[in-house]
Amino acid sequence: MVLGFIPAGSLPGESTSLPNPRKPVAADALFKALPKKIDGWELVVSKASNSYSGWERAELIREFTGPIPQEAANSNGTPLSLRFILVDTGYFPAFSGMFAGHDGEKSRQSGRETIDGRPAIRSTKSDGTERLLVLISNRFIVRLEQKGLPDVKPEEWLK
Repeated sequence: MVLGFIPAGSLPGESTSLPNPRKPVAADALFKALPKKIDGWELVVSKASNSYSGWERAELIREFTGPIPQEAANSNGTPLSLRFILVDTGYFPAFSGMFAGHDGEKSRQSGRETIDGRPAIRSTKSDGTERLLVLISNRFIVRLEQKGLPDVKPEEWLK
């Protein structure tokens, strides 16, 4: 869903080269890059912000709960949730440093792999939340967190 409609060069200010850090786009400009609606799910959070932590960054968060109706919920009663976060790092290396040295080889220990030709890092939190981070054009990071969906791989939401 997300990677499928964020083709290379389509985000505001995106470049495939490694320029010097620059000011990220206004956070509101990121709204069109993440889904507003997922059939059967309820949008519960949709917010954008610009912040500063050593360098400026723009961030968009969209969170969904579902599916609706609730009888489709998983058997252990865990609420189903999806959270998409899109960050414009402005090419600031500290924000994308977790991808440094990513060679495209899958590594079970670090959770590193490649999805649709893009560096990715996969992890699972102690509460069962699955997290997938994907670096786009060395500038944007898409983070997907899903909870209560053991039969669905996070990358399935990104196509």
